[in-house]
Amino acid sequence: MKLARLLLLLPCLLVACGGSDESPETEGQTPATSAAQDSSAPDGARLTAETSTKPIGESLQSVQGGSRSRVQFEFLDLDLGVIYQENTTEIRFPFVVEGPDPVTITGMDASCGCSEVSLEVEGKPYPINTPIKAGAKGAVVGTFNAAQYLNTKTSTIRVMGNAMNLPITLNLQAFIRRHFEISPGTVRFGQQLVRNLAEQPATQRVKVTGREAFEIKSWKLVPQGVEVEVDAETQMLGDGRQVRYLNIKLNGQAPAGVFMRSIQAETTLDRDLEVHLYANIVGPVQYAPEEFLKFGAVTEGTLTKRQVKILASDPTVTLPEPKIEFAGPEYFSWKLVEKEVGREWIVRFQLAEDAPIGRHGGRLMISFPDDEALPPREIKVSAMVRR
Repeated sequence: MKLARLLLLLPCLLVACGGSDESPETEGQTPATSAAQDSSAPDGARLTAETSTKPIGESLQSVQGGSRSRVQFEFLDLDLGVIYQENTTEIRFPFVVEGPDPVTITGMDASCGCSEVSLEVEGKPYPINTPIKAGAKGAVVGTFNAAQYLNTKTSTIRVMGNAMNLPITLNLQAFIRRHFEISPGTVRFGQQLVRNLAEQPATQRVKVTGREAFEIKSWKLVPQGVEVEVDAETQMLGDGRQVRYLNIKLNGQAPAGVFMRSIQAETTLDRDLEVHLYANIVGPVQYAPEEFLKFGAVTEGTLTKRQVKILASDPTVTLPEPKIEFAGPEYFSWKLVEKEVGREWIVRFQLAEDAPIGRHGGRLMISFPDDEALPPREIKVSAMVRR
């Protein structure tokens, strides 16, 4: 009986165990693909199949915590064109997240203090180090401050994060102009005698180019001895700017000495117009130095000498003997010498050898008899004694 049963089961066993040693494959499928599609395949086999179909770069991104997506910027270079000093201009670099994964922007560094940047996603402010979902639209936004710059200015923004194309550099540039361009930049009258200015003021014509048509509403500052006339002539340039002219006069009321002043006007451009002036105005008497007699740094125990020249700058003036007074420590001494009769005097000054270590100073006062109508002068004296 047992033998009969075995004989009956033998065909079934042959069918179950029969066939070729090679596994049949579906046409067009690789073994790995078949294993991946077979839900009965072991977990390890499915993982190997899936990762084997990915590009190597994407697999590494996943392993290292990166993203397989890209932050695709609409453009990398932004030209702001012509902007004006003290103006703030908005900047915007739009982007879209392209790929299957979220991305995280971890930092944005501007190359100079002219740019302040932040992140925006779907039209709203967005914090850095926060994942941005795939397909989202955003922008690197900020401001460009032109206050401290002139002519061509460039800047870069370095964007960092875990996207496949980061870090990346965004570039921007601008051409910066003043609201008012003044020619010449400083109005120089050169050396002028007070007597000559009283008879005939010195005049300079100044060209002012405003960013657009403008008017001068009022003069906020006009120094003593200066007159200003606004010329009726105007010119409109092709870029919308306007050219106007000022006639600036320096008269005999200007104080003698180095004249460094400015005139300021309120304008319709909501910006003040300022013009710098320079002149060396010589009165009937000229001093060298004019305001400060400096001994500088002096080594202890050294006798040091300096001098002050008093000259008649006006050929019609004869210099009488000046009165010299000094207010200061006793180790300063002086002597008055007439170098040219009626034309030049010299005050010879010296610092004694026994002057102690430290800073020393005083005031040298020069005056003339009252009936000469010559203005007095005060000159500051300074020295530093060291070992």
